[in-house]
Amino acid sequence: MQAMEAGVAELTTTHGRVARARRLTSRLVEVTLTGFHASPLVGGDEFVYVMMSPATGGIPADYGMDDFRRGDPDDPVRGAYYTVRRARPDVGEIDLWVVDHGHPGGVGSWLCRAQPGEPLALWGPRRGFAVHGVEHVLLVADETGFAAVAAILDRLPITCRATAVLESLDGAARPAIPFHPGLRIVWVDRGSEAPGVTNRLLAAVALLDVRPDAAFGAGESHHIAAIRRHVRRVLGIPAARVLMTGYWRREDLA
Repeated sequence: MQAMEAGVAELTTTHGRVARARRLTSRLVEVTLTGFHASPLVGGDEFVYVMMSPATGGIPADYGMDDFRRGDPDDPVRGAYYTVRRARPDVGEIDLWVVDHGHPGGVGSWLCRAQPGEPLALWGPRRGFAVHGVEHVLLVADETGFAAVAAILDRLPITCRATAVLESLDGAARPAIPFHPGLRIVWVDRGSEAPGVTNRLLAAVALLDVRPDAAFGAGESHHIAAIRRHVRRVLGIPAARVLMTGYWRREDLA
């Protein structure tokens, strides 16, 4: 969900449109995109770069990576990373879970309020986390990482255990998480405090009485960095089996 990095490999621009949206919780909206029959989606924590434009007609048909990299200040195209919650390639549909931050002007705000038929485009997908040969995986996320956690659980082998530590606003803001027989969920509520202030996820992870052999995390950048250090130094999980990604930075919302 951060800005596209300059060194990313060349990606094809795939055009589609918004199909529909439904509110899952007070903070989370499921947005369904359509027109993506050809997208090679494989599940797990795969992510795409979603682009929109307020200009008439949306993203130009010939818009590509070179256009983005030029950084033209007059370019109306805006983009952000989102994990694919689920995909139905037979009908060309992709579901995203979008956090409604309430901050106008961003891609998330646009997605939460877009009308069916509005055009957009994607780059990707890419994928970072795999759990091959893992016996017990630790999953840590705030709302921005819920879709990734849910998508990983969808494909988690039945023999694998999972401990998920998840931060939400309160009990009413918790979305349905996929069932898995080996799953234990620890919910952490922040109440009225703004997201990204207190690292409640780290505190909850530090209290766990488990020894996972792999870990995935997604959330506020500073918090996730601290959790990464904990799982490497305290839990002793090898670096090759740890993927902790900062999906956003609290200073970006200031």
